[in-house]
This record gives sequence, C-alpha cells and structure tokens, in this order.
Amino acid sequence: MQRIAGFLVLFFAIATSNADEQTEQKVREAMDSDVRNAAETARDRNRRPVETLAFFGLKDDMRVLELLPGGG
Repeated sequence: MQRIAGFLVLFFAIATSNADEQTEQKVREAMDSDVRNAAETARDRNRRPVETLAFFGLKDDMRVLELLPGGG
C-alpha cells in the first residue's frame, strides 16, 4: 500500500510540474500588476499563488474563484 501511495505522490508531482508555461507567465504578469496593493503583494510570499495555481493544473481556458480567503 505504501508503494502505491508513494507512486501516486510521485506521479502527481511530475504531472503538475509540467504546467503550461504560457499560462504561468500570464499569472506572473498578473502578480506583478500595478493594480495590486502592497498588502496583496506581501501575502504572495506565504501564499505562493503562481506555484499554487500550477499545482492545481491551471490552464489558459480556466477561471478561478477564491471563496472565503482567510487573512491569517
């Protein structure tokens, strides 16, 4: 059972590491936007938005809705 679990973790880690580079670049551009204030930018260090969206396999034709984001 542990081998199967280990394999699945490895499989999903590899699958999610191949995020669409074009989509990732668009997310990075959004993170660097002048529209975001200093408090929003400061949260990026802990929240890791680019990495999080890549992990979930965000593609160019998808939309994201954040429900009840916590302030910490």
